[in-house]
Amino acid sequence: MIKKDNNKLPNVIRKVLMLMIIYFGLSMSVLWLLKESVFGEDESIYSYDSTGRLILYFSGDGNDDNSGANENSPKKDPSAFISCDNTAILLKSGDVFFTPGYTVNAGHNVLITTYGGEKKAVIDGTQKSNSSYAQYKSGIYQVNLNARDIGGLIEDGGYNYKRVSKMEYLKNDGEYFYDTDNGVLYRKSSKDLTGNVATYTFGYYSSAGIGIIEGSEGITVSNLEIRNFANHGIAIGGETNDISIIGCYVHHIGGCNGYGGGARQGNAIQGWCDLENNITITDNVCEYVIDAAITFQDIYTGAQGNSSNLIIKNNYTNNCFYGIELFNLTDKTVDCSIYDNYLFNCIDISGGYRYRWETLEPEIQEPKALKAGTMNSGDKILFSDNICISEEGISLFLDSENPSVYDFNNNVFIAPTAFVIDSNSYYNSTTDIFMDISGVLTKEQKELLIYYQKAGDEKVGNK
Repeated sequence: MIKKDNNKLPNVIRKVLMLMIIYFGLSMSVLWLLKESVFGEDESIYSYDSTGRLILYFSGDGNDDNSGANENSPKKDPSAFISCDNTAILLKSGDVFFTPGYTVNAGHNVLITTYGGEKKAVIDGTQKSNSSYAQYKSGIYQVNLNARDIGGLIEDGGYNYKRVSKMEYLKNDGEYFYDTDNGVLYRKSSKDLTGNVATYTFGYYSSAGIGIIEGSEGITVSNLEIRNFANHGIAIGGETNDISIIGCYVHHIGGCNGYGGGARQGNAIQGWCDLENNITITDNVCEYVIDAAITFQDIYTGAQGNSSNLIIKNNYTNNCFYGIELFNLTDKTVDCSIYDNYLFNCIDISGGYRYRWETLEPEIQEPKALKAGTMNSGDKILFSDNICISEEGISLFLDSENPSVYDFNNNVFIAPTAFVIDSNSYYNSTTDIFMDISGVLTKEQKELLIYYQKAGDEKVGNK
């Protein structure tokens, strides 16, 4: 007869407890090692800001063996520290930090900003091939990149987004096809590219220059230049709280494959509306973006909860397909205020290749300065005191499968098509100004257009 030992826990519970102890031990070990890698033997040389954040300095010519405790001893790579709670990551003014992207993974009370001068520190997704172009066949050159995906090519001091989705579509000079399965770039060229290195913007679906992952709270990204990423510049995940994106210059973003095919993808500042609360996007400049300058949208797997107090304020956008976009907010409700923004010159920077995925036909949509599409009837959206001017496309676009109510006040909408508002979208503002510029402009219209354009130029100021 086997005697029962009442002092022993059941095997399942015991194993679970053991796993928890091991996990906790490993977590503490990782944190201890990380702390040791920062402090070494002398914690007293480090300082803290008013919120209790440990201040760490980084520069492009720094050394990771340095303490990072002050400007005279900066570290080089912030990657290992950027998710540490209660940390201020200071990047040197004017320095360029080349990276496939930084990730704030469930961080708390983290600041990422510039120190030491007026110029912004630069976070740059530019990559170069390790090998050179070789001729594939007449007029077509190939080079191995071994990248998961790419965006645009950086050539002759400019950007090329003439990407086609199939090898057989490679017809015209300047076009390129990227074989994601084998990591090979094919470039159509009338010039001999043999021996040239390929320079490209890096990124893939779900990547970003700075990615703020779910669970993060109290994160501030400020006064940075973020450029040359194939997906998003800054991406804010669901289940995040108290996130601020302030005074950043985000440009040349997008060009990778979209989720499930379709349009090329990439937004300057992207928010996933799933239990997002107190998200502030203010005083930023966004330019040369394949998709939207600033967007909030439901996560593609479906939102699990409502989002509140989302603020898009005092931003300037230029040469983006969408200025500000609210999209697919149908699963849960969203409370969002959009005011005092200047949205200028909405265009397809790819020149017609943005939507060229399963077809050779050019872009089938029109650029839009302010777009709200596929909304929830419970959404609370305020649009106030925005100036939206585009020489192409549509200035205001409202399109919803559900009856949606928007609060519009004192906005200016100027475009060849000033507005498109579907029957489900309730609109009754008496204070907005609309101006259709598809025809010959009157003297008064020209003066009004110049007035608002100058106001935008003054607003953007020093990038």
